[in-house]
Amino acid sequence: MLTQKIATFLVNIRNKLSKEECIECIVCYNQVPLKSIIYCFVPVERKDILTSELAVFDNFEFERVLNGKICEKKEVKLKIEEISDPQSHPFCRDCILGLATAAVGEIPLAKGGIGLRCMMTGCDNPILYSEIYKLLPKKIRNKLEERMFEESIGMALPNLERCKKCNFAIQMEVDKKLNKVFDCPGCNAQFCRLCERDWDDDHFGLSCEEVEQKIKNSKKIKKEREIEKKINEAIVRKCPRCGVQFVKETGCNHVTCRCGMTQCYLCRQTGIQHDHFCQHFRDRYQKSCNQCNKKCLLYEDPNKIDQQMIKEIREKGEASVRFTTQTSPNRKSNVASRATSNPATTNSTSSDTDVTLLVGITIGLVIVNVVIWGYR
Repeated sequence: MLTQKIATFLVNIRNKLSKEECIECIVCYNQVPLKSIIYCFVPVERKDILTSELAVFDNFEFERVLNGKICEKKEVKLKIEEISDPQSHPFCRDCILGLATAAVGEIPLAKGGIGLRCMMTGCDNPILYSEIYKLLPKKIRNKLEERMFEESIGMALPNLERCKKCNFAIQMEVDKKLNKVFDCPGCNAQFCRLCERDWDDDHFGLSCEEVEQKIKNSKKIKKEREIEKKINEAIVRKCPRCGVQFVKETGCNHVTCRCGMTQCYLCRQTGIQHDHFCQHFRDRYQKSCNQCNKKCLLYEDPNKIDQQMIKEIREKGEASVRFTTQTSPNRKSNVASRATSNPATTNSTSSDTDVTLLVGITIGLVIVNVVIWGYR
């Protein structure tokens, strides 16, 4: 019996809801009961204009006078649509909640900070906060009220600027060009009012454009140093057992460290024997042997391999520098890479002298213990 009553009650509710007048939300296109719809608000001044316009023209008898005599009378009735566009747009509560959540961040609020901006393209009507605040969770409501308060203060006070770290607001009376430094009394942060970079010794005495160029050059130098380091790593071999670094100037490519570790100087494979190298005659330009499929030769010149690695590293590094310059914010694109006279970043010949010179540069980066290697 109780179950039947519950079922009847639910059926009655469903019938009542189905008969209830609904309207379509213009965002999600869902049919929403009329009482749950929220509209954007037509400002009071526009309503006043419409009312005054209707008061003048509604049921007004227009008289055409000719030679002092009334020759024509015509009743004039104007509709609201003919005078202005007071249309309000309907939104469901879910769409309003989503808009309010986004408004906590960076999307624009209604003019004057009185609510949210209408989601209809081209509509300047606000969605009043007083109409929606009861629908919002407390956390969103508090953040939205704080932002609306800041918007209102910003419109009321000219030259109001905020700290980019703690949001402390100061009314700056002096022009930015005369006083470029924003000194926050809240968190003691200092930054440039023009470019918003942190104010430090690098910016002192320099324009924002000069600081930009200085930072760009420093990043380019950093990239070039990374390229130098990779080039040095490509030339200098390292024993995986004891960590000693070395460069071979003469002898075969089967090298033995003082700790006993063997290594191929070409491919850097460790723990090798002489059968690691190809013993067949082949063209020196042929990468691998057709008979044993081995690549390394016992007496092959390692300089050509090193130079190929250096070329690939330099090409990748220069492409990285160009990409960083083009994609970094507030920077001019297509900046040419700065030339350097450092031997580690210039084209090297395949001679043993140039290899030794590049190794000498690595002494400034790492401590290199040059040891005498034995050759088998």
